[in-house]
Amino acid sequence: MHSTRSIRRRVETGRETPTVVASAVADLHGRDVTEIESLYEAVDPDALGRLFAHPSERDRDGTGRIVFPMRSGWVAVRDDDWVVASDDDRGFRPPNRSSSEGVHRTRHDWDAGRTLSSSLLLAVDDVPDTGSRQELLLEVVDPDALDRVFRPVDGDVRRESGWLTFSFRGFIATVSACGLITIAHDRREFTESGS
Repeated sequence: MHSTRSIRRRVETGRETPTVVASAVADLHGRDVTEIESLYEAVDPDALGRLFAHPSERDRDGTGRIVFPMRSGWVAVRDDDWVVASDDDRGFRPPNRSSSEGVHRTRHDWDAGRTLSSSLLLAVDDVPDTGSRQELLLEVVDPDALDRVFRPVDGDVRRESGWLTFSFRGFIATVSACGLITIAHDRREFTESGS
C-alpha cells in the first residue's frame, strides 16, 4: 500500500515561486534541487511567478491555484503563496464539472492565434451575470502570465497536463493546459492535499 507524502512551502517575500517549487519537489523526493528536472517542461516559470500577482490581498484566499505534474508527482501553487508538492494526484484533480447544468465549456485553440486570456474572456462573455470581463482578469490573474503559463514550448511541444482554477464573482473558472475552459457557479467543489 502506497502512502501519500506531501511537502508544503510558503513563498516568502523575496523568494521566487519557481525556486520554492523546485525546493519542495526536491525535498519530496529526497533529492538535491539541482537533480530536479526543469520546471519549464510543465509550465513557464516566469509566468508561474506572476500568475496570481494582483493588488488585492482580499482575493488571495487559497482558492486560486495552478496544478501541474512534476517528477512523478504533482505541484499546486496557490494564490495565497503556498506551494504543495505531492507524490499522489488524488488531492490534485481539477474540479468535477461532469454535470452540464450551469457549466459553460469551451476550448482554447493554441494554433488559432488568439491568446488564452482572450479565449477566457470570450467564455466569460457567454455566461450571464459574470460582470466586467476586463475587471475579472485584473482582479484575479495577470493576463500576460495566463497567456504564457501553459503556452506550448518553442511553439510546437504542448504542455498537455495541468490546470488553473480561480474564483470570481460567484463563479469558478478552470483552464486546462490542453485548452479546455469551464466556468461554473462556485460551489467550492475542489480540494487539495494539505489544505
